[in-house]
Amino acid sequence: IPLMVLGGWLMAYQFGTFPLHFDRAAVGLVFTVFGVAEVVGGFAAGRLVRHLGPTRYRGVTLALAAVSLTCALPFEAWGSSAAGVISLNEPVRLVLPSAVVALFGLSDSAIVVLAYHALASMCGRDGDRCEADAARAGGCRQLLYSVGFMLGFAFDPILEGTWQLGALVILLMLAAACRSSHSARSGKQGSVSERASETILDTAPM
Repeated sequence: IPLMVLGGWLMAYQFGTFPLHFDRAAVGLVFTVFGVAEVVGGFAAGRLVRHLGPTRYRGVTLALAAVSLTCALPFEAWGSSAAGVISLNEPVRLVLPSAVVALFGLSDSAIVVLAYHALASMCGRDGDRCEADAARAGGCRQLLYSVGFMLGFAFDPILEGTWQLGALVILLMLAAACRSSHSARSGKQGSVSERASETILDTAPM
């Protein structure tokens, strides 16, 4: 849940606060980079989730989101206000924000693919049940993204970009904590199942 809210809030920051640091032409260039990263990320993430498995892929997604926020913090804190709005005539000043939006695009794609993989895992074999589960899960994903999106734009007038990134870091930490808790529960359930299997084998007549 925190990761879905993070995805929505991050999108609000990307399209609400971040573009204010550029003139119109530079916005076009920077978000072209973002779009390319989204396409590449979507192409790669769909293969990675099958190759790594959902648990390891979730860890990669959290790490990628952490890197993108870490790179955005120095730009928001110092680089964006160094000499006013950034234009295409200042290519050196465009390097860091272009790298930041590329990471944003990759992490956003990773989060979305993770969400839809979770939706697919909720579907059963029965066609009607699968359709109902998918509809509810899709609605839940959209709800959580929209909550994050709403929070991002609600806090935009009152929070500086640096503080917004701080809030996103907190959400990321919550997502990581939820992942650790889920992994611990899964490991405990696996151990209980193994012990039960061993008990059954020990007591079974030979």
